[in-house]
Amino acid sequence: MTNMIQPQIPRLTKTNYGNWSIQMKALLGSQDCWDIIEDGYTEPENAAAEAVLANEEKKVLKESRRKDKRALFFIFQGVDESTFEKISDAKTAKQAWEILQKSLQGAEKAKKVRLQTLRAEFEMLKMKNTENIDDYISRVKTVVNEMKRNGESLDDVRVMEKILRLLTRKFDYVVVAIEESKDLSQISIDELVGSLQAHEQKIKQNEDSENLEQALQSKMNVNEGEASSSYTQGRGNRGGYRGRYRGGRGTRGRGDVYYVPALKSNIISLGQLLEKGYEVQMKNRSLAIKNKEGELIAQADMTRNRLFTIDIESGKVKCMKTAIKDDSWLWHLRYGHLGFSGLKLLSKTSMVKGLPEINPPNQLCEACIKGKQHRQSFKVGRSGRAQRLLEIVHTDIAGPFDIPSLGGNRYYLTFIDDFSRKCWIYILKEKSEALEKLKEFKAMAEKQSGQYLKILRSDRGGEYTSKLFEEFCKEHGIIHQLTARYTPQQNGVAERKNRTILDMARSMIKGKQLPRNFWAEAVRCAVYLLNRCPTKSVKYMTPNEAWSGQKPGVGHFKIFGCIAYAHVPEHTRKKLDDRGEKCIFIGYDERSKAYRLYNPLTKKIIISRDVEFDEADYWRWSEEEKKVEGLFFEDKDGDLINQDEQADDQDPRQNLPSSSSSSSDASNIIEDPEAPPTELQRSTRERRMPERYNDYELNNVSLFCLLVNSDPITYEEAVEDDKWRNAMDEEIASIERNDTWELTRQPEGHNPIGVKWVYKTKINKEGNVEKYKARLVVKGYKQRQGIDYDEVFAPVARIETIRLLTAVATQKGWKIYQMDVKSAFLNGYLEEEVYIEQPPGYIRKGHEDKVYRLKKALYGLKQAPRAWNTRIDEYFQRNGFMKSPYEHALYTKKNEDGDIMIVCLYVDDMIFTGNNPGMFNDFKKAMTKEFEMTDIGEMSYFLGVEVKQMQEGIFITKKYAEEILRKFRMEDCKPVATPAEPGVKLSVNSTREQVNPTLFKSIVGSLRYLTITRPDITYAVGLVSRFMEHPKQDHWSAAKRILRYVKGTTGHGLFYMHSENSKLVGYSDSDYGGDLDDQKSTTGYLFHIGSAVFSWSSKKQQTVALSTCEAEYIAAAACTCQAMWLRNILNELNLAQEEPTTIYVDNKSTISLAKNPVSHSRSNHIDTKYHFIREQVKNKNVELIYCRTEDQLADIFTKPLRAYIFNRLKEKLGMESRV
Repeated sequence: MTNMIQPQIPRLTKTNYGNWSIQMKALLGSQDCWDIIEDGYTEPENAAAEAVLANEEKKVLKESRRKDKRALFFIFQGVDESTFEKISDAKTAKQAWEILQKSLQGAEKAKKVRLQTLRAEFEMLKMKNTENIDDYISRVKTVVNEMKRNGESLDDVRVMEKILRLLTRKFDYVVVAIEESKDLSQISIDELVGSLQAHEQKIKQNEDSENLEQALQSKMNVNEGEASSSYTQGRGNRGGYRGRYRGGRGTRGRGDVYYVPALKSNIISLGQLLEKGYEVQMKNRSLAIKNKEGELIAQADMTRNRLFTIDIESGKVKCMKTAIKDDSWLWHLRYGHLGFSGLKLLSKTSMVKGLPEINPPNQLCEACIKGKQHRQSFKVGRSGRAQRLLEIVHTDIAGPFDIPSLGGNRYYLTFIDDFSRKCWIYILKEKSEALEKLKEFKAMAEKQSGQYLKILRSDRGGEYTSKLFEEFCKEHGIIHQLTARYTPQQNGVAERKNRTILDMARSMIKGKQLPRNFWAEAVRCAVYLLNRCPTKSVKYMTPNEAWSGQKPGVGHFKIFGCIAYAHVPEHTRKKLDDRGEKCIFIGYDERSKAYRLYNPLTKKIIISRDVEFDEADYWRWSEEEKKVEGLFFEDKDGDLINQDEQADDQDPRQNLPSSSSSSSDASNIIEDPEAPPTELQRSTRERRMPERYNDYELNNVSLFCLLVNSDPITYEEAVEDDKWRNAMDEEIASIERNDTWELTRQPEGHNPIGVKWVYKTKINKEGNVEKYKARLVVKGYKQRQGIDYDEVFAPVARIETIRLLTAVATQKGWKIYQMDVKSAFLNGYLEEEVYIEQPPGYIRKGHEDKVYRLKKALYGLKQAPRAWNTRIDEYFQRNGFMKSPYEHALYTKKNEDGDIMIVCLYVDDMIFTGNNPGMFNDFKKAMTKEFEMTDIGEMSYFLGVEVKQMQEGIFITKKYAEEILRKFRMEDCKPVATPAEPGVKLSVNSTREQVNPTLFKSIVGSLRYLTITRPDITYAVGLVSRFMEHPKQDHWSAAKRILRYVKGTTGHGLFYMHSENSKLVGYSDSDYGGDLDDQKSTTGYLFHIGSAVFSWSSKKQQTVALSTCEAEYIAAAACTCQAMWLRNILNELNLAQEEPTTIYVDNKSTISLAKNPVSHSRSNHIDTKYHFIREQVKNKNVELIYCRTEDQLADIFTKPLRAYIFNRLKEKLGMESRV
């Protein structure tokens, strides 16, 4: 009777096996059936064996059978039809359970792969702004439980730390409170969740009350000529709003009315206006509202829909909307948002002149909160203070700023006198200018104070530790004190001053909604103000007074960023021109008693003393200017320095500092180092660049210059340096030792070809100079085909062959060695008669009229590569090597014992490997006897690829990635997780603006070179390669995203490990109609032999596929062609593939089409060449096997993928970082 009620059985799906197995264990345990699944039971072999059992044993067997059938019944009831097919043949419940476990949970390797994905998902967990605590905790627990089921050991403390670390910002104070008051190791996750839920409910109640207050009431102060809201900004988003009547002399407001700012249209209650004492008049289709004093505060005409529309403007900038007649708030703004306590101290102690009495208000300043909020300070020790001026000076550099200033600068340098705490600031374009500014500061400060600079404190930045900087300090007797490594706290005065400057600058910029490229003017103004502010380090006087002994005046202070009207001098205007121009106030000029103003229309900085200020107003920037990405602060922006990386749409060369100049069209517009570039009005004739420079960006630079450390161009330059003279002597000696030429008279009918010297400093992989190389090169461009040369083609090894050789060597446990032929082209015999001039600097005395007839090739000759290849090919075949018919630069040699030696040739570089070291030694001796050779030893750097041969395998990578980032000014960019953004489609017909095609081609070409060891970027690079003719901004964004991905993966490469399985395996895939322009699909395939991939491709198909089956079939045909070539190569390397090569395809129709020779209506249009795959399947050279899409490794070569899928496939390709 106890089991009469049928329990509810959980339903198994493809994704809930973990939870389902837990529920089923509980269910089967309640039915006393779990032990039969866990332990199983022994079934007698036959009836005779069962008959001999004892009665007690028969009862146990019967009970076990009953439990097993009941457990099997529950399992069958808990699965759907498709899953039931998998376990329908199971005889026992234990068998059915194990089948489900293996198919849905996987084996140990599958668990490890799934665990990697779960770990990545766990690391990326983050609470969303729209999410509550319950939903967030539920997501975290789901991932944690799944990780634990797959074997991960996660303690509760780590989970709780993860939960607290990734809460939204509104929980910051809650997190701090929990971390300080509770020990996470002593509480449970449920207790933590309960505490967070309580805080969340309290936060929600506060927000509801604030939103209600904001929606229902906004009180206004009404003043003649100007109006403002009483400032009630709190910790939420509370603020005042005002309606404005734009007429007469001023702005009048109304208050105590209902107003909901979030609504698109609001209705004002006339009844409430009447109750409050306002007068409402409607006459002649017009509405007028007057206040209690009879003053008109609003007027509106009736619209077509019989409504009266009044312009209402909300107070987004709270400080600007504050009552200007309140002296405390006014001077708070004028003083660059200086704290009220500091203002009160200035006023109370009379440190400055012209400051009225300050009464700190109870409200908060939103611009200060956004611009200055920081973590609580840590207690630090105190060092000794200076006793006189310039005894100790602190210095630091801030930057780089992500947005260049108006003058194209990105850094600023500060000097702080320890005794007076006065600060000096210098705006820089590059850090390297620090030494020049130190010299300038030293001369000025010592002259003004009469003291000498004794001690300079700084961090260990390269600009401070350079040899020139140290020599300057020693020369002038300055003690240069440096911080300890990674200890900026020891330079606390300068670091704190930088933070104070940036806090003030950020608040001033936000307070008047200025663009971020005003940062240089803001920090300069902030330093000017801070020198007139109180400081705890100097009692009862400002830094300016402590330095100069004079009390500063502040009566001229104005609010930074406010509107200013500058007087236009008479001699710069005509009779009816405006006598004033509207500008933005950006600071004070210390070289003259005048203000610094900026005109956004003319983009000029003006220095003027005749200025009228409207401190309550600010400049209204156009919508087009506000759309410029990164130019204006957003609510999420927190800093000026490195806040956001370069916008993807932005050409990095647009961020290069440009030279600044000044206009001379007005006497009050003077030259300023921070002024933006302006043009001199010398001529109206348009000057155009020569057409030959159309493909180059010169960035306002009119001259090409040579770097000091660059290689010489001409013989005259090189001969003055001994190292280049020695290099030329060595080259001539090598040519003569090789019997390359003979001196003879010039025959009639033959014109000698000129020669020149080419100089190159060779650098090793560590970046050090390896040697100075001088090469004598023939001016081959003067040769004529058919007269001076015929054939020029010379084969070189494919990069795939080199990777294949690396993979084979790893499988066999062989080492790879490298040799280099010195002056390889000089060894090739010429079939034609070629005469050259005598080289500069080496003309035989007494034989100046003679020429050289070449016996062997020289560099620069058209036929030189072919001559060298013919010579080395003859040598190899003469010495028992067999040339591969499938790879003409691959040679093999086998001895009687079956030992093999493999040589791969790339022009004059060769690598070789094999299983007999004795063959290596014989080969080296023979090569050295025939040619001048350099034995490099184990291969470590070949064709720009860095090779690390280790006990466990071979790792290959390219350090060229860092060079690419430096080349395109992307070394400080923000990394991204994938090289191509999922879901983004690119088209040739993009409507975005065009970018420089030469620069775009340079980026694509550099990235192409990087794909030699980076299959992960192959698809993304191939995609942007389609748009090199006419690149647009969205194509530029895609290319920059690849660079940002490379920034985060500079050390990645391929790691080939030894594996017992040496079978060649391939993967083939395609997208369908992925190209928006011609609807063609993309083919992707790869091959490996047990470890990392060595051959891959991502290429757009040549024809338009009519179905996914056809697209996959074309891709499989291309993959089969590559497989046949690889099988032939492997056969010559003693790694013959006896079995068919497996190619995994995720389309069953494609497999059927390849195996079925019958042509039908849906396939008879496919080009015959693609049916090559059928013949290879029939001959059992290849075998197409179906795989699931999630197991298709070639998917990474056909489309952009999401980060977790991309990382999973990249790992399976054998990519990792070992730098």
